[in-house]
Amino acid sequence: MKAALIYKKENKPNLYQKIFLKNYFESMKKEKKCVNISFFMYGLPVNKKMSGRMIERWITYLKSENITHVLLADDVEQEKILLEKIKENFQMILGNSIINHKFFDILRKCAAKKNLEMNQSTVVLVTDRPKVAEALIMKLYRHVKRIRVETKKQESFLPLINYFMNEYGLYISVEKEERKKDELVVMVDENKEKEGCDLDISLSAFYHNRVYFKINKKESSILSYVKLHQAALEFLMIEKYGSFLESAARRFTGEFNVRIIKIENID
Repeated sequence: MKAALIYKKENKPNLYQKIFLKNYFESMKKEKKCVNISFFMYGLPVNKKMSGRMIERWITYLKSENITHVLLADDVEQEKILLEKIKENFQMILGNSIINHKFFDILRKCAAKKNLEMNQSTVVLVTDRPKVAEALIMKLYRHVKRIRVETKKQESFLPLINYFMNEYGLYISVEKEERKKDELVVMVDENKEKEGCDLDISLSAFYHNRVYFKINKKESSILSYVKLHQAALEFLMIEKYGSFLESAARRFTGEFNVRIIKIENID
């Protein structure tokens, strides 16, 4: 696996300039981890507008370098044609593992914005996937007043309803209900109507909700090019541990004292 941060490089006509991330090889020696993962930074020239042909050359070059995962710097994200081409050809680093691990803390921040207390609130999970709902319910059920699921596949949730009732004495409603002001609505699946959603944690959540963090790691090359949102944090996490797993997110957020600063809706 090769991961790359792509950023704009002022007044540099060399399209294919690349720089290794600071201290990468030193960290490889010390940690003896991530041996199959390389991290690069690629600078795009901004002294001329990129044509479709130039974008194709850029994509071809990245493929020749065996790049598989990409994080875009904030300014490159504004280049819509380039963004779409990169999304078509590479796996975007979007921070989903960070959002999943910090789900409860993020939701608590959303509750505070609505002047709600978590232990007095109902959380609505909008999903058709019982297994995903089960994992989220396990993170929530001790801390909220009620949990219900909005789904078009009520029958597929019957085993989940029975499980939580038998094991925890907890009733999970999947009946259609009108949404209330004291509810926190979480969009879990892709391709769902996002209107009225308080938090999006779907695979494309990065394009709807940006969660910004503060950490005690100071010496990172990428912070000159990208704000410390969930995707940037995930990039740093896989740089250090070589993993997208929640166990890596747990270790990273603990070691670097990761704290949520704000949540921004960018729709």
